[in-house]
Amino acid sequence: MPADAEDANQKAEFVKVIKKKFAGLIDTSDDRIHEITMELMHRIDLDHSGQIDYQEFYEFFANNDEFVVSNENIRAMFLEFDNGNLSTEKTINAEELAKAIKSALTLAVI
Repeated sequence: MPADAEDANQKAEFVKVIKKKFAGLIDTSDDRIHEITMELMHRIDLDHSGQIDYQEFYEFFANNDEFVVSNENIRAMFLEFDNGNLSTEKTINAEELAKAIKSALTLAVI
């Protein structure tokens, strides 16, 4: 699959997850994005370090009955949210998560 098509597929997958979790949400204000980000950080960041590592991210998506995401897409989403830095930081912070959520919600509104 070409890289552009794969990227679009990953974004579409995340948009589906966000739409299902926050159905009816159209509010993309900074306050609402912050609220969603903090809720997801609380649910995903199991050790409450303020950083989501790959294992926490993987477990959240792989073990969630609300939606199904392939292992490949979980890894791809993590890389995208972490700005492609899996080999360095290996974590997602609240700012990176908020950016991904805002992007997904903006796509969901379109």
